[in-house]
Amino acid sequence: MNKIYQKTKENIKNNNFLFIALITIRAYGIYFLNKISHYQLEKIRFYKALGYPLNLQNPTSFNEKIIWKKIYDRNPLLPITADKYAVLSYIKKVFGEEMAEEILIPLLYVTDKPKTIPFERLLSAFIVKPNHDSGRNIIVENSLFNRKEIIKNAPDGLKLPMA
Repeated sequence: MNKIYQKTKENIKNNNFLFIALITIRAYGIYFLNKISHYQLEKIRFYKALGYPLNLQNPTSFNEKIIWKKIYDRNPLLPITADKYAVLSYIKKVFGEEMAEEILIPLLYVTDKPKTIPFERLLSAFIVKPNHDSGRNIIVENSLFNRKEIIKNAPDGLKLPMA
């Protein structure tokens, strides 16, 4: 049974469309289950992680306030500020081009195809990171990097659906 499970999992990951479809279906399934059960899954996960019950009616701890914000805060600015690329335009709009250039870290290249990254034109130190993912950054220091490894690993973050 374990071999069949592993092989199925491998086949799904190799088929990008199927992988994205199943991850998206799972995410929406969990979302709707949470919603119709008054966030019971979130409450269970919270209790297991922190050892005390989640209070959404009157959140007092920082962790409770974060969960409350995730569930109830529908500020249209949140998706823009969470998007690493979209926030650049927002900052330029709010502060103006000149001020934005002073405060922003320079953007070297944007692509959805890692094979097109012009490594020869990049600085000796840079970071490769997916726009909508967290923690999958590839940090390059002193021009010490494996081009093939970066191209191979970068698409992993691109397969994940935006939440």
